[in-house]
Amino acid sequence: MSTGYTMDDRLRNWARWRLKNRSGGSYARSTMEERVDGDRQGWDAPLAINDDEADAVDIEAAMQRVEDEARRVIGVHYLDNSLQRVKLAKMGCSRSRYYEIVQAARLKVEAEVAQLIALRRERARAESQRLREVVRRAAA
Repeated sequence: MSTGYTMDDRLRNWARWRLKNRSGGSYARSTMEERVDGDRQGWDAPLAINDDEADAVDIEAAMQRVEDEARRVIGVHYLDNSLQRVKLAKMGCSRSRYYEIVQAARLKVEAEVAQLIALRRERARAESQRLREVVRRAAA
């Protein structure tokens, strides 16, 4: 995903992707409370990138690698279209504690995504090196 997008942007993109795939192709919409509480663009505004689906797949893979509690809080925060007070009740905590938990979960997902991308780059580098060696041998 292009630089300039926060992990929150990327997780919102992932949530749109998840909800779109679950609902048969139409993007989910956020509540007015979420739009006012968050950014003014609304969270159903598409990201201005071409690789948003690929990034959502990376986020999905990272979500499978984080512990259950981080997955749960990310799911409540990004996939649950309930009002904020309902989300707070589901998590059983105050508003400030809820956002601390969400931020901690975001950081865990971000670390997993970075690790997955680093592994992918290393594999691509190794494959490129292997192919260069094959071409060199064939030319000899």
